[in-house]
Amino acid sequence: EHELASQPDLDKEIVDKRWTELHRRNAKLVHQHILKYRGFLTKIGQAASSKAGSLPAPWVEELRSLQDELPISNFQEVVRTIQTDLGRPLQDIFENFGQKPIASASVGQAHVANLRSNRKKVCVKVQHHGVGSLMTADLKTVEFIAGRMAKYHPDAPDFSDLIREWRRASKEEVDFLLEAKNATDASKALQKRGIDVVCPMPISEYCGKRVLTMVFIEGWKITDVDKMPYGTDRETMARNLVHAFAVLVFQEGLIHGDPHPGNVFVEPVKTNNGDTQVRPVLLDWGIVKRLEKDERIAAAKWIVATLAQDRLLYVNSLRDLGFEFDADPDMPEFATFVEASLGQCAFMFRDSIPSNSQMNFLQQMQQHQEKAESQESKTGKDQSRLIGKIPGVVLFFLRGLEMLQNICGMLEVTVPFATIMLDSCMPLLQSQGRWSPLAAMPYPPGCSALEQKVRAKLQALDDQHLILAAQVAVLDQKGEVMCKASCGRVAVCHGAAISDETVMPLLSLSAGPLLMSLLRALTQPSETGKAVALSSPVAHLWPDFTQKGKSATIEDVLRHQ
Repeated sequence: EHELASQPDLDKEIVDKRWTELHRRNAKLVHQHILKYRGFLTKIGQAASSKAGSLPAPWVEELRSLQDELPISNFQEVVRTIQTDLGRPLQDIFENFGQKPIASASVGQAHVANLRSNRKKVCVKVQHHGVGSLMTADLKTVEFIAGRMAKYHPDAPDFSDLIREWRRASKEEVDFLLEAKNATDASKALQKRGIDVVCPMPISEYCGKRVLTMVFIEGWKITDVDKMPYGTDRETMARNLVHAFAVLVFQEGLIHGDPHPGNVFVEPVKTNNGDTQVRPVLLDWGIVKRLEKDERIAAAKWIVATLAQDRLLYVNSLRDLGFEFDADPDMPEFATFVEASLGQCAFMFRDSIPSNSQMNFLQQMQQHQEKAESQESKTGKDQSRLIGKIPGVVLFFLRGLEMLQNICGMLEVTVPFATIMLDSCMPLLQSQGRWSPLAAMPYPPGCSALEQKVRAKLQALDDQHLILAAQVAVLDQKGEVMCKASCGRVAVCHGAAISDETVMPLLSLSAGPLLMSLLRALTQPSETGKAVALSSPVAHLWPDFTQKGKSATIEDVLRHQ
């Protein structure tokens, strides 16, 4: 790195080549350390391995083997674990038990076998010896670091809830009976809702705390696109995967906390016409966060607020999720924090970007972030200090969301995350009466035939989920109002009803109607008979505008001044 910095005139191709060599060397070194120390470091390496387009390619390529090719336990240890956990010798339960595992991860390794009772092909996941104590030791180290940080940096956010969630998740991850229950619940939920994503079903009589026996699914990692049949619709497959994640979170209260590519497979299935298609398979239900109903509602409100850029609802939903703030909401710094936080969260729900385009996009985002941080340092106001406590549920959700973004990028497809998330959020909010569609709009007394048609059209648009609220005025050729209709609410959740007097925040969209009104006005004499120009006061065209001493010109209005 020093050599590259000291030779600024090197050819770009040479510089890129040397950077690639440097990244590959560093990635190999990190890989070796992860294999040596295992535990929590493996999780970090697995997450990094899915960031194609975000991290340099040598890092992704080098760390990819951490997804399912970690060092294995010896076979004698596997035999002992099965006999101890299931209370019977391996040969009494299984036959054709493969001594070499087909995959090995941080917690356990998977073997192929057949059940002796019915010859059914199964996958047997066996826990590595001592992995529970290793994970506990790692978490104690993290807790120690967090404690020191809190001691020497008292203004830093409180991460105790995050650590508590990781401790809970790590403890549950080494209990395969809990994993079996999670997988069963998820599988039934996806099947009930007709989503074309499956989970391997556990065979309960052959499961224990350290042994998990599941129906074997033929398949491969979702990112191994070269193995997919010709003509595979990767976009639909990715959409189904994101849809499954959203439905499980908001309708069932299950967050899969570790959907890296090693835990997402695809299996080939035959269609009715004999063609072969593939569908996603969600593996490894060890790291799961279960949400209570109020947590699901808070998360749904948070997503709706983020996508609607509703600042009040956003802050309230964060508080409902468990965030605590060390700032007065009336402070200017807090408003700035909310604005920046809204933008960062909206970025998480962006349409997925193919990995070959991600690097340029992320570089632009980084420049924007650096500019914001530079401005923050000039004002001397650190927005991170406004957060008192960060809840663990947000960690699990955003971790899963980011990994799905990475998978979609590696599949080189564009998936509308925001639309899919909203489709799962809205039914939950509607069921709680926190958002209601327009419903059948009653006709007011003396409603004309024209107004009935307008209201019927609005109702049709609402039935198609195309509008949240609307104000309509129909004018005749003389500019006289023929009918008016207003409906809906100003916000998605608990918003006030729209009336004819409600001011709509049109932002830049207001420029179009204003320009059309101006052009129309310039073709006609004003009511006062005076000539009209950009420098003319608005009152020349609209005498009532002078109320309360307003003297803005037409140019002022167009400039939003």
